Amino acid sequence: YLRAAIQRAPDRVDLYVSLVESLMESSRWQEAESLVREALRVDFRVPELHYDLGRILEQRGDRQAAAAAYRRALEVDPAFLPARLRLESLQPSTPGR
Repeated sequence: YLRAAIQRAPDRVDLYVSLVESLMESSRWQEAESLVREALRVDFRVPELHYDLGRILEQRGDRQAAAAAYRRALEVDPAFLPARLRLESLQPSTPGR
């Protein structure tokens, strides 16, 4: 039903976010990545989309690209805590910290 809703209202980025997260929960990573990239073309200013892209890239093992996606989420919304936490988890720990 989310795909049909997106077809009827392609500017509703919240629908994309819901479908992307559902696809990720079902381990349908490639579909989720295609959809999140499509959604980012609709609206680049949605931190959840950058965060979801980071999760997809991280799952694939591309930590550098995932970190870049999390940083973009924080550029859009510096208070977006999930992206900050994931980004911190990717940073190597410094001795003495």
